[in-house]
Amino acid sequence: MAHGTILTVDDFVGEWDIPIGTYIDTKLNEYIDQVQEDYLIDLLGYTLEDAFHTGLEVTPPASIEQRWQDLRDGQTYGTAPNVYKFKGVKTMLKYFTYYEYMRYAEVKNTKNGQRSPDGTNSVAAGSIGKSQIRRMYNKGLAIYHDAILFINDKNSPSEVYPDLLHTKKNPISIV
Repeated sequence: MAHGTILTVDDFVGEWDIPIGTYIDTKLNEYIDQVQEDYLIDLLGYTLEDAFHTGLEVTPPASIEQRWQDLRDGQTYGTAPNVYKFKGVKTMLKYFTYYEYMRYAEVKNTKNGQRSPDGTNSVAAGSIGKSQIRRMYNKGLAIYHDAILFINDKNSPSEVYPDLLHTKKNPISIV
């Protein structure tokens, strides 16, 4: 079932800034769709991911259930003195989309093989750029792990997200 996206091209500002142009806009939308599907199904399982999107597509938007807003936008949770801040899967997806998009922006596939773009009056960022891309992945991964803790905490007393079937295959950071 096709769903709307949680992110738009306009979400990529500030820390997640990606230069936007007509070509990039189309490619970025493709990455947004693919990353959203892959990472949310991996995190939530298909049933909960489907329920999550269905819950967010309610109209008017003011009638979206709180549990779906909390999962998307984040919330504090826990009991004092152990209170935590979950940033939400929307922020997580921004980090992962930035990572997936930028790591392939460096090399282009052409009919003559892989080529590096040759911008006039510019120098490749080299290891600094690669370090930034890895850092974005690791930030997304931290929120991914927080999402699991958030959902488990919410589920423990009342089954707020009863369809959770988390089966992640031990994700690791890329340093």
